Amino acid sequence: MTDELLTVRQLQELLGVDRITIYRLLNSGELPGFKVGGQWRFSRAEIEAWLARRRASSSEERPVSKPPAPCGVESLPLSCMEPVQDIFAQAVGVSVLSVNTAGNPLTIISNPCAFCELVLSHPKGRARCRASWARLVQNPLNPEAQRCHAGLHLLAEPVEVRGERLAWVVAGGFVVGALELEAVRQRIPAVSRAVDVPAEELEKRLAEAHVISPADEAKTAGLLKKVAATFVELTVQRVTLLSRLQHIAELASLR
Repeated sequence: MTDELLTVRQLQELLGVDRITIYRLLNSGELPGFKVGGQWRFSRAEIEAWLARRRASSSEERPVSKPPAPCGVESLPLSCMEPVQDIFAQAVGVSVLSVNTAGNPLTIISNPCAFCELVLSHPKGRARCRASWARLVQNPLNPEAQRCHAGLHLLAEPVEVRGERLAWVVAGGFVVGALELEAVRQRIPAVSRAVDVPAEELEKRLAEAHVISPADEAKTAGLLKKVAATFVELTVQRVTLLSRLQHIAELASLR
């Protein structure tokens, strides 16, 4: 049975909330969703499971979004972070995305390879990718966590603002050299069974995977630190601006 994908508008109607609430829940990592061609999509099965969990945890109606923290994940300038991701991903030839501290995506994946796009287009594939990101951010120095469920490389750098870890920027979807590409090819039967994607389709898409050299891998790791530092600077600037605007509004209300 094919899993139905919902648009933002359809999800608004299903949940009975406005668009701002949908994006706030996405940015906080509470709401399961993913992007296709720059547009948010939601698995109906995942949304129904999410609703069931929320109903089970509370017997009364209450707001599902958390109040914004002074410098929480809501402070991240996601609309500015995505173009930076795009430039970095295209320059080094890997995939890049930002995730929250639970490993849930905050941004669309920049420069995904055809192999990853195919896996992510299926619910079980998305779930396994998210599990890989979660395992990585929980222990980014663990060599086992630095490979996704399909065997592709993963690297992560934290985005920390004022002592609080808000997110991680993740580079992945690549192999280092032809030998590693062959090792991933050997895993295709197992991946096929796990994500319910025909092995021949995965085999075909693997030919378009990102393949880089050991030198490029080292360069990617170094540049990833700079991208994370850029995200920190952008967040600090945004928080400072919002704080000043709030102060101005408070002063205006006293007149």
